[in-house]
Amino acid sequence: MVVDEAGRTLRNAASSFRDYLEGLADEHPAHSAAAADQQWIEDSHHKLRAPRRRVLHQGLWAKSLTLQNVLDHVLAMERVLVGEPVGIWSHLSLSRVVQEGAVRVSHIYDPRASSEQRFALIGAAWVGDVQRHLTAAREFSSQSQLLVEAEQRWASTERTIQAAGLTIDRDRRGCPNRVVLGEARASCTFDLSGAAHARPSHLPVWYRLSSAASHSTSWLMQQATGFDAEGAITTYADTNTVTAAVLSVLGAFEDLTATLGSYHGRDPQRAVRTIQRRTVAVIERQRTAEQQMMQDFELMRSLEDI
Repeated sequence: MVVDEAGRTLRNAASSFRDYLEGLADEHPAHSAAAADQQWIEDSHHKLRAPRRRVLHQGLWAKSLTLQNVLDHVLAMERVLVGEPVGIWSHLSLSRVVQEGAVRVSHIYDPRASSEQRFALIGAAWVGDVQRHLTAAREFSSQSQLLVEAEQRWASTERTIQAAGLTIDRDRRGCPNRVVLGEARASCTFDLSGAAHARPSHLPVWYRLSSAASHSTSWLMQQATGFDAEGAITTYADTNTVTAAVLSVLGAFEDLTATLGSYHGRDPQRAVRTIQRRTVAVIERQRTAEQQMMQDFELMRSLEDI
């Protein structure tokens, strides 16, 4: 029951979130952070406006790609939970991608951030992304077209960011490590665990746990081991991990819904309450399943005593 309902919850939550995103109009109320970002560009020196628009467009493009990836991994989680056998750790690994995408987007588009801070964050994320592309291309082959394209992308990105009035700081090795815009500073290396802790709808330390599953860490893997009838070691699925993974996805959707709704000037409270009701239902379903399991266990013990 828990596993089947978990899959249904993910499907309904993803559908609702997709509809919510479509309802965020391109025209933003004057009081919104999105409108403030646009106005900040218009108030800039005329030579800075075009490159700053390109920085903003890059951020929105990256946001769109990340949200598509989030929904793709929620779909994969749903499929993992359908049918037999049920995945043991795969849903945790998938939920890690969902949480990471949600935290990255919500961190940048938090409506409490100033436009200067947001543009520094977008710039830092852009620089970090292009640098990882360049590193991967160099490892692939020093003579490949992939490397040429990565170098061209870096040169174009660096020009755009600098033309927008942002400064790229470098470490002692000459590698970009942060982007500066006035008093705003943003690291090119994102502290995802720290950012997740600062966002209350995410499960505590979930990024660490789901990362342990992704990296096949033995201390976590051994918690799903047991012995079959012949005494051989086997692994088994646990409804607690399924429930926790689903709760992490709902927490990610709650964060994204509240953040993006506020950023675009739309009241997110109704949508947030729907997600919270789903969260409570998932928790209650797990409690009911555990109570039933204990009752079944007690019944089996009483039958053995007869």
